[in-house]
Amino acid sequence: MTPDRRDDEAEGLGQYLELAREIRREIERFTSDDSALADSLGSALDAIPRRERERLAQATFDRLGPDQQWQVIERVFDDAEVRALLETRRARRVAEAQAAEDRRAVVNTAVRADCLDLLTLPDGATLTLGLFRPRDVRAAIGRGQNSDVCARSLELRTTPTPGSFRVIDDVFNPRGGLFVSAEYDQALWRSERLVGHSTVRVGSLAGATLEPTLYLGGRVDVGTDGATMAGHLHLGFALIAGEVAFPGPSA
Repeated sequence: MTPDRRDDEAEGLGQYLELAREIRREIERFTSDDSALADSLGSALDAIPRRERERLAQATFDRLGPDQQWQVIERVFDDAEVRALLETRRARRVAEAQAAEDRRAVVNTAVRADCLDLLTLPDGATLTLGLFRPRDVRAAIGRGQNSDVCARSLELRTTPTPGSFRVIDDVFNPRGGLFVSAEYDQALWRSERLVGHSTVRVGSLAGATLEPTLYLGGRVDVGTDGATMAGHLHLGFALIAGEVAFPGPSA
């Protein structure tokens, strides 16, 4: 017997070993419960092979090529069932594609080159900002959300007031890879941390005015309760409704 065949056989036996363990657990549960009925044990044991058959059948089907899968479908289902199955799958894929297109349209409207216009975001859209120390941000732009040196991550949600956001989360060193220094440490983050569910504005300070615009690589400033604060960190990446706002090598 070849090593590959032995591995396949061992994998198959492993599946049945788990089934045997499940059957044993059901029996032990039954014998330890004086109130359990024989019918309940029988039903439980009947259910186990059925679940296992479904799992093994699905695993086997998934390993088949597209042509073989179609042959199985044609033999198992009649024409009406096949049409219903395909129509359900088609409707789901069309809905997923439309949702993805809608998200991309929002991004395309908001982003112009390396500039993000926050006033164009619709109500209820999520905005995730990856913030970096000034000396890290240029290198981080190429890696986007995959960069390990993201100092702070802001998750915001737009409100009915354009340019205003509800704070969902504010996380220090989200990927755990930042080499913390006095330039930006946890104490500094705590001093400017945004309170969850509070309402804030973000953007770029121009004099005393907080413009509702963010620039890739530029500083991210914040407005709260009528006051504005110059940020310590710069924008390395942004996600709008889960879509990458500034595509790069990591997109």
